[in-house]
Amino acid sequence: MKFFRILGIFLTLFVVSMAAESCGGKCPKSKSIECAISGFQLGLMRDVDISHFMTVVPDFSLECRKDFGLWIGVYAAPVVAKCNPFNSLFIQSAYALDCIGDICSVKDHIISIQVFSDKDFGEVSAGSDIAKFFRLYEWDKQSLSSKLISFEDYIDLPAPDFSERQISLSCFLTNITIEPGEYEFNFVIGLSDERTFTQSIKTAFFDN
Repeated sequence: MKFFRILGIFLTLFVVSMAAESCGGKCPKSKSIECAISGFQLGLMRDVDISHFMTVVPDFSLECRKDFGLWIGVYAAPVVAKCNPFNSLFIQSAYALDCIGDICSVKDHIISIQVFSDKDFGEVSAGSDIAKFFRLYEWDKQSLSSKLISFEDYIDLPAPDFSERQISLSCFLTNITIEPGEYEFNFVIGLSDERTFTQSIKTAFFDN
């Protein structure tokens, strides 16, 4: 009995060792993991948050409305690395490993941001792309100053750092004259791998 118990332990260790070896080279060994953009979330800013940006961005009041601010949270998730199936006389299995690391290296990127309104927006008809009326907050590392940029300018920037697996964009509306009332904005974000994320948010406007 003792002999068979020892033999069983040996065979178990052998199978585990072979299974681990079958995964060799399939998962990154460095501190970096491959990630993909997994989604985004919209949220309206509070008045106090908008007021903060009015103080840190030069000419904010000249360029943007004071009654609209939006957070755009973009999230990334690790890409699962799959090991080769391991087969033996005793065991047949397939392993899926989430390789853990410190840096999230995102393989895709944003190539387009569109915004559509459920109502006429100024002189633009409902259902048309109104992305040109929105601005994003950007910290210029070279000049060490804050500025507002268009969606097109943001897309041309180097890929953002997803070290925390998420980024937050601060979005504002230019000084366009629109009819007071409630509007629904439909944001459509296109990615380089041909995926598309869509989300809507409602907000009310009064006289600016």
